[in-house]
Amino acid sequence: MQRLLSTVLVLSLAVGASAQQSNGQVSFTAPKGWAASSSQGGVLQYTHTSAGGVDGALLIGQDMPLPNDPVRWLEQTARSLAGGQALSEQAVQSEQLASGLTALYKVLIGGTPQQPVAYVAALLHNGTSGVLVVFLSSDVENKNALEKDVDAVVESIRLSGKPTQTAGTTAAAGAGAKPAEPNLPTVNPMNAAQFKAAGGNPARQIIPDEFRCYVKRKGDGLSPDLTVQVLPGGTYRTVYGNGTYQINKDRKITWQGGPLNKADGSLDFDDYGQAFSLSDVSEDTQDTSLNFECYQRGPRENVALHNFKLRTPKPGSYSCVLADGQGDRGALEVGADNTYRFGGAAGRYRVDYRSDQDSARSSLTLRGEGDLEESGFYSEDETGLRVFTLTVPTGGDLISRSSTAWTCTAVAKPTPAPSLYGSEKAPAPPQGSGGLNGNFVHNRAGKLVPVLQIGPDFTSSMVLGSECPGNVCWAFAFFNPNGYVYTQEPKVDASEADCTRTYPNGLPRCEVYRVTGNTIQIGDRAPVPFTLTGSGLNLDGQRYDKLQPMDTLILRGSYESLEVTPNLYLGGSTSSLALTFGEGRTFSLSSDRSTTVMVPGATVSNSNRAATLTGTYKFSGNTVELTYRDGRVVRQFAALPVEGGKITPTLLRIGGVTYSPSIDKK
Repeated sequence: MQRLLSTVLVLSLAVGASAQQSNGQVSFTAPKGWAASSSQGGVLQYTHTSAGGVDGALLIGQDMPLPNDPVRWLEQTARSLAGGQALSEQAVQSEQLASGLTALYKVLIGGTPQQPVAYVAALLHNGTSGVLVVFLSSDVENKNALEKDVDAVVESIRLSGKPTQTAGTTAAAGAGAKPAEPNLPTVNPMNAAQFKAAGGNPARQIIPDEFRCYVKRKGDGLSPDLTVQVLPGGTYRTVYGNGTYQINKDRKITWQGGPLNKADGSLDFDDYGQAFSLSDVSEDTQDTSLNFECYQRGPRENVALHNFKLRTPKPGSYSCVLADGQGDRGALEVGADNTYRFGGAAGRYRVDYRSDQDSARSSLTLRGEGDLEESGFYSEDETGLRVFTLTVPTGGDLISRSSTAWTCTAVAKPTPAPSLYGSEKAPAPPQGSGGLNGNFVHNRAGKLVPVLQIGPDFTSSMVLGSECPGNVCWAFAFFNPNGYVYTQEPKVDASEADCTRTYPNGLPRCEVYRVTGNTIQIGDRAPVPFTLTGSGLNLDGQRYDKLQPMDTLILRGSYESLEVTPNLYLGGSTSSLALTFGEGRTFSLSSDRSTTVMVPGATVSNSNRAATLTGTYKFSGNTVELTYRDGRVVRQFAALPVEGGKITPTLLRIGGVTYSPSIDKK
């Protein structure tokens, strides 16, 4: 145990060297059962003893200005405190505390294999100032019991006043300590267009670039936990070491050597760039492994950060009703310091948008009176609609176990979304392509395809599902005479088919097409039969009509969208939308989602019906503008089938959803 005592002394000097402040700016509740030592260099010490002597120590510094890069600062500080070496370590993680402070913390194992020491270095901050807290234990296997005491101290810490000293960039760790890891060398950025021009395939190969990785765990934080530089030749580099990787035809990635040894994951590529997952990082060196989502720097990481911000609860007043749209409950008041007031009771909440980074909403843990924890979700969409979904006790009794779901909403100015376009211009199509001009639409009934379904008795059956959502397939072709064609469905209007623009990943928004005799080749696909027909064309056996504007369209009556999703194991789900048009260009929209789960001897069904939305509409070109009564304005691409050169409301396509006229069930 003498080694631990000497380490405490060195750490006291180290922490004091990096965070000396004036007294009285940090307050906390001292750990019960721990012995307080005299202050060393402005750092308070507490030690815990067991039958074998000192087995844990806690050091608390004084307040300091927040470093410019707090994550990197904590990485360097923690490594320096451990003498510049670590037997194993985790990347810096982030957690929002009930006190309103943000806790950045790093865990590593230092010392020697014969005498290991567990280090936890935490930087608690309020956005402008912070305090460094260090916990270490020589009983690595059984440090969890001590961590409970440390957690209680951390939760009690409060900051006040302004720091008087400057935070250093590294912490002194005593004589003979190795310097902190250097920054990664600069790597020139490369987008998908540049990679493809060099002979690469961005859909199946990792682009040599820098990727910012965020741990999949409970909590939040907008700073990456790990940076991985993917280099040419199947190698990678991090501040913790280098290694190699391999990727197979299914875009599955395996990593060898370095800190990612034996980790795996998969590659994803979209209009903004690349991303890949990392699973079981350091599983072979740590008791617990880490999982990351890694985003290519630039547009792709910006999309991830944008989604994180959308899932961060915003202060304000939210109007609450039962989840089915009934039963006014008043308002949910959300404060700027993670506080809330609802139904006459106050509490605090924690947000988690990092565990499931693909989700459109974050998870909430709400703690009210009596330390009762309730769950909830938060989301914000592109229209500015902010939604809290809360599970609260029935009747407003916060200690009742009977709960009801409430939906609390507010409308604000939409958060600007990342641009759909890249900064570069698309290159000119090659000579010999082009010759067509116009926008065309195709729709047809989707084919029924068999789906294997496994029941609860493990017997299989074949059910039928459609190849297209809503059982109607749509396709679009926006031809430019210079040789480009846009084959996606626009989100808002036809101007998105601007073939002079690029995607944020640098690739052209449109594909090159070439007509040869009675065939047409689009992009890298094989040539298919093609003929012109009056006001339309036939492409690969499918009829396309010229897309007609809908400026003067006035709709009446009800339309429905129904989508059935069979579950491969236990039942399935049904989603329906009902869109009704009335006089004065008014509309109402309601949704219902039901899920059926089959278990041995029973079938359990659940229905979730949302509140009906109302407002007015108008068409302009092929865009519909919906003005909701809550003030939101939504613009979406719209299309109708074309017969004889005229639109016909036998189907309605709005915002990527197909609606059919409702059948009178009377």
